Amino acid sequence: MSPEASYVNLRVCFALAAFVALFFAVSACGTGVRTPLGDIYWTQFQQHRQAAREEAAARYRYCPEGGCLIRLEKVQIEPLAVQRGESLSVITTFTLLTAEEGPIPVTISRDLLRGREFLGRIKEITTTQANGTWSQKVDFTMPPGAGPGLYTLATRISTPYGSHRMDTQFTVK
Repeated sequence: MSPEASYVNLRVCFALAAFVALFFAVSACGTGVRTPLGDIYWTQFQQHRQAAREEAAARYRYCPEGGCLIRLEKVQIEPLAVQRGESLSVITTFTLLTAEEGPIPVTISRDLLRGREFLGRIKEITTTQANGTWSQKVDFTMPPGAGPGLYTLATRISTPYGSHRMDTQFTVK
């Protein structure tokens, strides 16, 4: 075998090894949470900044002397109606503005309810966030044992400065 062919084979082996490692890393991101309905599986969250501190502060006419602003702006579930065993996406948009311009610890928790029955805290993500407006997306799958009806996803953002909660409903057919 020529040196060029060996080099190409070696590059192909490294590329294949990297792909396999990435596949298993992504596969391991989904985590199951046990509920009375069965296990609910979540994917790893994706997050991006929608507005820097200055832009968010201008939008809310924020004055640091007035305290902190912690606001859930929108919690969106797509689609709003699913069959048992199907996946949904939760897109959470929130704004943080504090007197300190540095990042602060933030926890976003999600509780699942059916009617008034609390089914469990099914997802909690703790990160350190800079001031500004952020959007976070995570997908989850309703278990095959989920009964038909109206469900509520109660989303809460919590920081050392306060918290804000928003409820969003969806239907399992």
